Amino acid sequence: MSGEAGQAAALGVLSERARDALRAVLAGVDGDGVRDALLESLPAIGERFGFAAAALAAEWYESVREEAGVPGRFDVVLADLPSSQRYESLAAWATQMRDVEAAAAGGLQRIIANAHRDTVAVSAVADPAARGWGRFAHGETCDFCLMLTSRGDVYTDRTAVFASHDWCDCGAGPIWKGDTAIESRYRSSARRRS
Repeated sequence: MSGEAGQAAALGVLSERARDALRAVLAGVDGDGVRDALLESLPAIGERFGFAAAALAAEWYESVREEAGVPGRFDVVLADLPSSQRYESLAAWATQMRDVEAAAAGGLQRIIANAHRDTVAVSAVADPAARGWGRFAHGETCDFCLMLTSRGDVYTDRTAVFASHDWCDCGAGPIWKGDTAIESRYRSSARRRS
């Protein structure tokens, strides 16, 4: 699947720009003003960069579909962005952390990356040419993500959730019908729990 590393790099740029915007908001704000500044700014920053990530994913999905020689036309399904409660929870949690900016930036990164992942995952489930979606790891990957990736699972249900954490750099990619690339790329663990 070409372009996975490029998508991860582009998401990294979006996350860094979101962090820059957050940094600008928090500059000179302290005390009780921090939580208010977060409550006001997080939704705007999250939506701005989340929509950009979803659009990036849609473009990428279409190009990967074309590269795979998939016939027909399909309208990519853009991910829903989080509700206001997600931003309120992030603001409340981040203000309890020692490094408020880093905590809030990690939450924003997750929101932005999830907009990309969910656009791909929801589209791959809705696309009649796809079997579903797979999880792919990039860069420095934690043990949890390596475990999930190594399974080589193909998710086919709309209710399958992309488990992620702040600063998670894993991505979702469509698995086309007849495509065995995921099985050859990632080996399932010999030890599986039933």
